[in-house]
Amino acid sequence: MGIVRTTEWTVKLPLEQTDARLRAGLEKIGDKIEGPVGRITATTKGNAFKNRGKGKLTAECTPAGEHTEVVVTVDALGTGHEWVFEQLTEALGADSIDDRGLTEAVSKLGRSAKFFGREAIQNVRTELRRDERVVALVQGTIDDRASSVAVLTTKRLFFYKKGVMSSSFEEFPLKAISSMTLKKAMTGEAIEITASNAKAKITTIMHGYGEAFVRAYRALNTAPSAGVSASAAAPVEAAQPDVLTQLEQLGKLHAAGVITPDEFAAKKAELLARL
Repeated sequence: MGIVRTTEWTVKLPLEQTDARLRAGLEKIGDKIEGPVGRITATTKGNAFKNRGKGKLTAECTPAGEHTEVVVTVDALGTGHEWVFEQLTEALGADSIDDRGLTEAVSKLGRSAKFFGREAIQNVRTELRRDERVVALVQGTIDDRASSVAVLTTKRLFFYKKGVMSSSFEEFPLKAISSMTLKKAMTGEAIEITASNAKAKITTIMHGYGEAFVRAYRALNTAPSAGVSASAAAPVEAAQPDVLTQLEQLGKLHAAGVITPDEFAAKKAELLARL
């Protein structure tokens, strides 16, 4: 029918309550709301003046302990997908949705960066996947659009540009990034990455924030692996990273804000116990 967009949320509510809130939100922006608890189908309203076509929506809700995993898919013409996601986010309650570290990353931005990047930041939540968390975020300019952000997660790096009537999204898996450079000028800092023969750039970042972003990327890129398979680790003990080296890398992650103080303390205690 049109352009298909999907978003994933972890809602900190039981299935029945999550389902009820989604249906209440759809009452305001759509019709033909059908389906049993946990599987919703509906038609979303269009608005030609806002380049928002009428669309079809499905919401799959799966219980996960006390929480609910939600996958919402919108098939519509135009650029109204983000608007639908925003309305449903409001219906669920922002505090009820795991923002995967977004709020903490935004809190580290300066006041002007929060202001100019507010529209792009608002839509970042819909781009996040359930298996990733935000490590760092910067606001800057992409193709003369000041409402642009670069977001570093535990899985990828993506650029989001928000325009008056349109938006664009470009992502790069961390493993595909071959280089990241930082440039400084009177007008601010700039970050440019190269990945799989493609390049992306964000400029006019406030001084210091671009450098912190690159530092977070490098710390994440050199972080010790979560574990080594038994078949690989058993034959040669020395094949594992030295404990002191791991402690040093752990300190870099903590300094860059990649891990929380509690996570740092727990992992540090674990490593010290090996000495």
